[in-house]
Amino acid sequence: MNRPMPFDDEEEESNKRRERRWNIPVQVTVKGARSDGTEFNEETITTDASPSGMCLLLSFPLEKGGRVTVTAPEEGFESPATVSIVTPLGPNMNRVRVMFPQDKRFSRESAPRKY
Repeated sequence: MNRPMPFDDEEEESNKRRERRWNIPVQVTVKGARSDGTEFNEETITTDASPSGMCLLLSFPLEKGGRVTVTAPEEGFESPATVSIVTPLGPNMNRVRVMFPQDKRFSRESAPRKY
């Protein structure tokens, strides 16, 4: 079945995000406990970040709904977070999306300028 093509402004409207997303690596430390109860503390980077959450690369999977603490020292940011999506990328590599509580928002404004 052929669908009519949307007008440019309709397509643009459907692709808008609710909030700004930065597709940049941010150095973070993630602390928490694995599903077996062992604690971890892993330094990693983000694949993207937004005010309400981040997508992290971790060497092991976490469970959806799990709780972690995310610290971005260069950004002056620390917050508890909840795991919302886990995507295996290969051996020892997982993309983990975390969401921050409503009262915590990540902002690039506190980051020092490197240029």
